[in-house]
Order: sequence, then structure tokens, then C-alpha cells
Amino acid sequence: MLYVTRYTIRGERTKERIGALMTTFAERGEIPGTIAHYTAMDGSGGFVLVESDDAATLYQATLAYQEWLEMDTTPIMRIEDAGAPHPGFTRLTVPPHVVGPARRNATTR
Repeated sequence: MLYVTRYTIRGERTKERIGALMTTFAERGEIPGTIAHYTAMDGSGGFVLVESDDAATLYQATLAYQEWLEMDTTPIMRIEDAGAPHPGFTRLTVPPHVVGPARRNATTR
């Protein structure tokens, strides 16, 4: 199963707190099954993509970092594995905030 975790820094970003977080990360290493680990460019947190059949491993990571990070983990799947959309689904209206004016009201067939 695939999981994506978005994490944000909890509390103040002092040198001491970030240092303790990085020390813990260096000691624990990546979560087993990590495919990718991205940081937000504003320094507020990041994203981790993990493939694992052991949800307890992700839970243990959540517990290990809860002093410094708020974590939101969601099970996900590849779109091609999700199956066909509903048979009556023929039109997709893309919200304006997602794409520019030239791509609004895109259709799918």
C-alpha cells in the first residue's frame, strides 16, 4: 500500500529544536519503504511517500517525531489502479483555481 504523509513543524523553529529533530532523524533514518522525501521550500515541513504493508511502521514514525512534527498520513493509490470512473461520467469541469483561463471547462472522453 502507498501512503503519503504531509508533515509540518510544530512549535517554534529554534536551532535547538530543529537540531534535536535532525539528530533523531539521523539516528532513525528513512522510514522503511520510503520512495521519496520532499521538503517544502518555505521550511514549514514536507512530504514523504512510502510503500509498505506494515502500517505500524508508519505509526511508530509518527510517535517518534510527534514532539517536533504534526503529521497527516493518507493511504493513496496510483490513478491507473483506481479503475474506470463511473459509466455516466463524461465531462470534467476544472475549477478556475486549478488551471488558467485557457484550460477551464476541459472535457474528457
